[in-house]
Amino acid sequence: MNTIMRESWNNRAQQYARRMDKLMNALEYQQQWQQKLQAMLGNKQELQILDVATGSGFLAIHLAQLGHRVTGLDFSEEMLRIAELRAKSMGLDCSFVYGFAEDLPFHAEHFDVMVCRNLLGSLSDSRQAVFKEWRRVLKSGGRVLIWDGDWNARNLFPFAQSQLSSGRKPHRQAKIKRQGISKRNPYSRLLYNEVALELEAAGFINMTTCDKETKLMHGLQEVKLQCEPLFISAQKP
Repeated sequence: MNTIMRESWNNRAQQYARRMDKLMNALEYQQQWQQKLQAMLGNKQELQILDVATGSGFLAIHLAQLGHRVTGLDFSEEMLRIAELRAKSMGLDCSFVYGFAEDLPFHAEHFDVMVCRNLLGSLSDSRQAVFKEWRRVLKSGGRVLIWDGDWNARNLFPFAQSQLSSGRKPHRQAKIKRQGISKRNPYSRLLYNEVALELEAAGFINMTTCDKETKLMHGLQEVKLQCEPLFISAQKP
């Protein structure tokens, strides 16, 4: 399955990257992410951060722009190539590494922070084991920040904005990159509870969640898209 999915994402990497470019070029969207990431990470400088399932480097680039030392990990070689080229074109010193979310190629207690965007849907059968692996590579006191949601909806801000201005209803047809089988069932509050329990079982503490701020970061305050974004944070003791 990993081989099949890797080849699938290698083949569609360029298309996915072009879609993400529209997000990167949307000023309001950029500002939302920059402000929220800065608030979450505080005034700490040059944190060691791992971006799991980095794709074309969306989060990795934002974090590097804030002055942190970022490593992006993905199982798609083409995604990694695109992410590296983009970071270099912007003068950012990011590292991009081939690997899998459940078997990270790093020694224990290596990172201050881990981030993950749009991956939970493929980890439903093994999340607790994956979270234990993430805990292994985090330093004591380190944090994991997870963003996810029902990405079967076309909830990307520039697309939604253009459809709103044209008077058309948003289409529920776009899918976002996942390292595994796509899950088509919409997420609910149950997902928050499940993930929090699994993080706790994996040894994390201080779980927090947030709906409203995550919706604002995805530009959903102006368009109703039947999407339930999720944000959850947890800490290694």
